Amino acid sequence: MGNSFKFIYIVAIIVVIIIVVSLGLFVMKQTQGFVSTIEIGTTEVSEFNSKWTGFDKLQKGSALKTLFLKLAQNAEENSDNPLKLIDVAYNTTQGSKFEIIKSTVKNPNISALKNAATAFDVKHAYTVEFVYNEDTGIITGIIIKNGRNDKVDFVPDER
Repeated sequence: MGNSFKFIYIVAIIVVIIIVVSLGLFVMKQTQGFVSTIEIGTTEVSEFNSKWTGFDKLQKGSALKTLFLKLAQNAEENSDNPLKLIDVAYNTTQGSKFEIIKSTVKNPNISALKNAATAFDVKHAYTVEFVYNEDTGIITGIIIKNGRNDKVDFVPDER
């Protein structure tokens, strides 16, 4: 009777150890999947941002035409993905009011982006700045100023 009690006690300890090790492996596997998701997200954010960062700083109006056409194409391709839609604030003459194009999921404003492509003087240099989402680092907005000192109160949609 004493030996059978010891045997049951040892079997119970072995079962508990197997359960603890299995649980540990499960948690480790889940954590690795989470880390992989973050890395993929970071890579995707970097790739997305690199499409736009070439337009940073001073740009001629002719380059802005290309930028707006790329923004319109991006809105067409990502109309169902709000994270990849970019809002734009721009002014075409120094000190003028800023035009704002909001790209929401329901209405990515593709026609407004295409129309804005023709609004810039091709010989004039404009200042281009980006607004990044603080949490993800993805570009959510672009500000285009005719004059360097032009001020705009612009907050892109945070999705």
